Amino acid sequence: MRDADSLAVAVRAWCRRHAATYRLDPSALTVTYVLNWGGFVNHSFHLSDGQRRYHLKLSTDAEDQDALRRWFTHGATLEGYRAPVVIDWVEIDGAAGLLFPYLEGRVPELTDEVVDEVLGALANLWNDRSLAAALPRDQSLTAAQAFRESFHRRFLEDLAGIRVAPPPFVDAALIAWLDAEVASLADQVANHAAFVEPLDQPVHGDLWLNNILWVDRTRWWLLDWDDLRIGDPAMDVAAFLGPTATDPTPLKRLERVHHLLSPGQRARLPLLGQATLLDWVIDPLSDWIDATTSPTHLLEVRAEKERVHRQALETYRQHVR
Repeated sequence: MRDADSLAVAVRAWCRRHAATYRLDPSALTVTYVLNWGGFVNHSFHLSDGQRRYHLKLSTDAEDQDALRRWFTHGATLEGYRAPVVIDWVEIDGAAGLLFPYLEGRVPELTDEVVDEVLGALANLWNDRSLAAALPRDQSLTAAQAFRESFHRRFLEDLAGIRVAPPPFVDAALIAWLDAEVASLADQVANHAAFVEPLDQPVHGDLWLNNILWVDRTRWWLLDWDDLRIGDPAMDVAAFLGPTATDPTPLKRLERVHHLLSPGQRARLPLLGQATLLDWVIDPLSDWIDATTSPTHLLEVRAEKERVHRQALETYRQHVR
């Protein structure tokens, strides 16, 4: 995983070379690293000359670059579901990704208005048969398999890294407990009748609240379409209504979304809600380790990730056990 500071040097050089293409004044150009509190797989930068501003999202990982390329391919369609306009595909010194206009906005509170607006747009996405036909699809994909390929795979990968280099506040007993929770959840999913349902709908795949950029109900955007795929709409709902950095409670405001989901999708929500909360227990530990890729923000990120982990762990134990 590449150091953000060294990548910033390459981005600045690229901006100087391509300033004319994007109508930037090289003499007034600034390149600012944008800290992504959700993780360190991708790196984002704010480009500005005081007149024009852009947002640049890059990855150095081949699999993640493929995901960004998929977003680029379907960008025009996704604009209909509140995705930001994609200006260009960019390659910089082994990194690759997308260039966007800079958009003003904030992470919203999870109000009824926000829930209704966002899930109204997502319901249209889930029912887009043309997009579904254009996305890669395993004809045998079930909700159980989607769970294994997303949550369970991520849990196992994160715990493997945590086991090698655990943060100082994580001991062997906690790791063993997390291993047992991951195994128990996977077993419950494998034996739940609602997870046998086949899947054939497009989903956003990373629908947590920080991926909403909000001004008001007429001006808002849904960010980070890297995980666009055929999947389970119930997982989009569980992520969107799930934990945040200030409130780790899972499955909030469910009464606003029941009418959008099938009986099978509704039946899967309790276990998917548990999975989103467990993700907020485990993922901050992985981010705590990966924070070394952003040396400038290392101490700040590690303090916040430890806080989020502890808060989510306490909530998980209250809700699940």
